[in-house]
Formats: sequence, structure tokens, C-alpha cells
Amino acid sequence: MRHRLQRFFSGCRKDDPETPDDSTSTPTSEEGGKYRADYLPDADYQGGTFRVYTVDPDNTDLTTVFTPDSEENDIVSQAIRKRNGIIEKRYNIVFAQDLAASWGDLSGQFEKVANSGDYEYDLMMQIQREAFTAVTRGYVTPISKLKYCHTDEPWYATDVNKQFTIAGTQFFAYSDECINMFEQASCVLYNKKILAESKLTDPYDYVKAGTWTYDVFFEQAKSAIFDTDGDGKIDDNDVMGIVSPADMFYPTVWVSSGLNTIDKGDDDIPVFTANSKEKFFDICQKTLDYVKTEGGLFDSYHDKSQTVPGSDQHGVITESIFENNHALFCVGLIGQIHLYNDMEADFGIVPAPKLEESQEKYLTRVLDGWIYCVPKSNKELDRTSVIMEALAVETKNWVYEPYYELALKSRYTRDDNGRSAEMLDLMLETRTIDLGDTIWQGFSRNSFLDLFWKRDNSFASTANARKEPADKKIAAEVERIKKYNQ
Repeated sequence: MRHRLQRFFSGCRKDDPETPDDSTSTPTSEEGGKYRADYLPDADYQGGTFRVYTVDPDNTDLTTVFTPDSEENDIVSQAIRKRNGIIEKRYNIVFAQDLAASWGDLSGQFEKVANSGDYEYDLMMQIQREAFTAVTRGYVTPISKLKYCHTDEPWYATDVNKQFTIAGTQFFAYSDECINMFEQASCVLYNKKILAESKLTDPYDYVKAGTWTYDVFFEQAKSAIFDTDGDGKIDDNDVMGIVSPADMFYPTVWVSSGLNTIDKGDDDIPVFTANSKEKFFDICQKTLDYVKTEGGLFDSYHDKSQTVPGSDQHGVITESIFENNHALFCVGLIGQIHLYNDMEADFGIVPAPKLEESQEKYLTRVLDGWIYCVPKSNKELDRTSVIMEALAVETKNWVYEPYYELALKSRYTRDDNGRSAEMLDLMLETRTIDLGDTIWQGFSRNSFLDLFWKRDNSFASTANARKEPADKKIAAEVERIKKYNQ
């Protein structure tokens, strides 16, 4: 079976090694891993089965495999098997997985299992917004009830997880076990050939200086626009500033600017706040002014491609435009970097810009994360929490080096003296999320996307109009959460 990981690595250079160099590891635990959770008990689960429900890796571009088949020999599958073997041996337990055909089957099966009362699965995967819906219906065991899950440890995505507490209760939390959350984090790629031809400063230098802002980003993008074929108009036969699908580009702008549309109050209850942020309106206006520039943005969702005729697949169009030197910048996902491995021109990787130089740090927008949740029918919560924590620790120990350090840094980027690697490290450490971009996107994010599509600048009045219904919707769901999770 040729699953997603094999497809993922099939684009790698043929002269790269198939396995990582173990000589770079720093042995500190009995299995040689750098990280360890000393608070985990020395438990013996007597050969019991730990069963997981996940998505068939053949049917997604994300890393969802839990127990790779023995014939899968790519380096990530090998690393996952090593991780699993360490945990199985340490706790005398056996891992097993059942596969959903697609993500669309996850929520229905979760509801069925949670309400059955039968202890069928220890962990079940959910896409983020459906995991939250399951919380509002009382189907999920809060992670705060899982004794050995210590979410303040370095193998958890703290800045993302703090958004998923309601009135002090953590219902689910992302750890390093969830590789696909890193794959679904935004980044900016830039074409070094166009950059040189336009005589522009390398964005990496701006990032290092703390001056990589949207003013700089938009100015560079404008400077690169060029009517290559001389027909008097700019399209994807020419050189444009930015290529990206709309729902990738616009929310990345406000999230990386630290301007979430939904924030937490002092009571740890989410509240719609976009209406109260002048800087939110300012960055939206600045972005709208930029995209009105001819050739400023090719929105691969809505703009008609001249170079990929007949295609309605925005991913294919985005990839074609960027790899064929028709845009200086591409705003996309870290998990898509490998698509450009065969690109003739060199490219660099940087995080999305800051709003202004005084912003404390760069922020990396996370779009989603398909996370394992504990159904309420699980009757072995201590055992489950031990294994969840072990999975987080040993994934950080063993899986990220071949996936992240080797695959992303060495295989998918050119030799740039470690610059791309440094930028990926930065993005890994600065992941964040806007609940109005994910769970409550229907009445928040999508309202603003609609304005950008219409080239309508009524951001303030739209935000004010959304305030009351948004807060009512949020309050109703919070009350349901409290009801089912007392």
C-alpha cells in the first residue's frame, strides 16, 4: 500500500539518504531520546490493546498514520514504528488502528462510539472544528481529567492550546504527536530568481532584523510585478506579486499581525473582539488597497488562470504559478513546501510578516489540526493519559528529526546555509490560532473574506454588525459545554 508518506517522500532528491544519521542524537533516556516525562508511572498493561481510530493515510495529504505497515520503508514510517515499539515495550501494550475512509466519517463515528457506552477506542481522530462540536455535546473527555497529560511541557503547543480552554477547562490539547498540525501552519515562500532580478533585499534579512512587516512585504510584492509578454495587462503569464488562495492569504494577514477576531475574557470565555480593534480595520484596509493593484494578488480560488486553462483546482494553479516564476511570493502551508522540490529556480522560506516592527514576535497561523480526542466511553483514563503523554514525548524524540529536521530542512529546501531551517524553527515555536478563523469561521472569518472578494472596505460596520450575533452564538455553545461537562 502506497500511503501518503511514501508520496510525500517520493519527491525528494534521489541522492539523499533514506535514513537519518543517528550520530547527531543526544541520548539521555533509556531508549536514547532527549526528552522524557519522569512523572509517568512504570506501568505494565499486560499485553492489552490500545486502539486508535484515524483517517486512512491513502486518502489524505496529511500525516495521519498511527501504525504504519511493515512494508512502509520511508524514514517517517520507520520513525513512527520506532516510537511505537519503544512505548509498546515499555508498557507491555499493543497498538492497533482502525481506518476511516475520509475525514468526513470521523465525527459520525465519534458520536456513535461516545454514546454507545462501549469501550471501543482509546483515541479517535477529529478535525478541529468537529472536535469542538463534540465538546459542546459532551462526547469528549476533557484533557484536564487525564492525570498524566501535563500540557505545560515542551512537547505541547502552548500558544495554540490556550485558545481551547473554556472557563479554565482544557478539553483537548495539541502535542508534538500531532504532526499534521505543523503541516497546516502558514508560511511565505519567495522566488529568489525574481527577487534578484527585482534587486530586492532578501526577506530573511528583514526577519532577522525584526523589520519583516506588511509594509515591506507589500512594497516588495509591488516592485516585482512585471508585464513579461508586453500585452499591457498583468496576469499569470507575467510576474505577479503574490499567489495564494483567498482563505489562505487574508486570514494569515490578521492572525500573523496578532489581531484575532475572537479572544478570551478574564473569565476565560471567548468573545468576538474584531469590532473593537482599530488596527484590525487598518491592516484589512492596507491589504485591500494592495490587492487592488493590478497583478498584486492572484487569488487561485477566484481568478481565472491563463497558464493552467480549465483547472478549478486552486492548489494546482498556485503550484504552477509559483514554480514557473510567475509570482514573487506564495503564501501557503509548511506541509506544501515539498511540492516545489523540483522547481528550477531557488526559493526561500520565511514566516508571515508582523503588523509593525514593535510587534513582540512573529506569529504563525495554524489553520487546523486533526487531533486525537478521548471519547467519553473510554473507561481507562489513567492508562490512556499515560500512553498519550508517552506518544507526545517519543514523537518529539524520534519522529520530528526525520520528518522536520531531515525531510523539510534538508530535502525540501536548497543549500542556503541553514536559513530555511532556522525559519522553520521559528515558525514551529510561534504557532497560534484564531478561533474566529477555525471553530467559528462561519460568522467571523467568512464575513471578512466576503468583503475582500467584493473589494468592499466596510470592515468596521461589518464587525459591529457581527458582534451581537457572534457573542450570542458563542455564549450558547459555552452554556452547552458547561451543561455537559460539570
